[in-house]
Amino acid sequence: VKVYRIHADICCDSTSRTMTIMFEVPGVKPADVNVALSTEPHTRIKQLVVTGNISSPWPLTAPDDIVLSCERKFGSFRRGISIPSGTTLADIKAHLQDGILTVRLPLPPPAIPQEPVQYITVTHGYV
Repeated sequence: VKVYRIHADICCDSTSRTMTIMFEVPGVKPADVNVALSTEPHTRIKQLVVTGNISSPWPLTAPDDIVLSCERKFGSFRRGISIPSGTTLADIKAHLQDGILTVRLPLPPPAIPQEPVQYITVTHGYV
C-alpha cells in the first residue's frame, strides 16, 4: 500500500512562544485524520504524526470507467514533524477547517546562551 506525504508549513512565533503547523488535507473530515504524539525509538526524538486517508471522488465501477486526468492525490497519507522534547499530549491543539489541519503547541524557552553552529569535516570515501 502506497502512503504519500502531505504538505506542511511550520511557523515558530517567538513572541507567543508557539509553534503552528498547517497541513494540506483537502476533502478530509475530522473523523478521517489522526494526530498523534510519538517518540522515534532509535533517536528518541519526539514527533507529531498526522495520518489519514483522502477518498477518491471517482466511483469507478464499470470496466470501461476511466479518469482522463487526475492531478490530486488520493489514498493514505502520513507526515511526521519533529517537535520540542518536552511537549505533552495536553499541550497540543488541533483544528481542521477548509482543508487545512492546523496544529499548535508551545515552544520551550530559548537556550541561553545560544549554542554556536559546529561544522563537521566531510571526507572522501566510506566512513
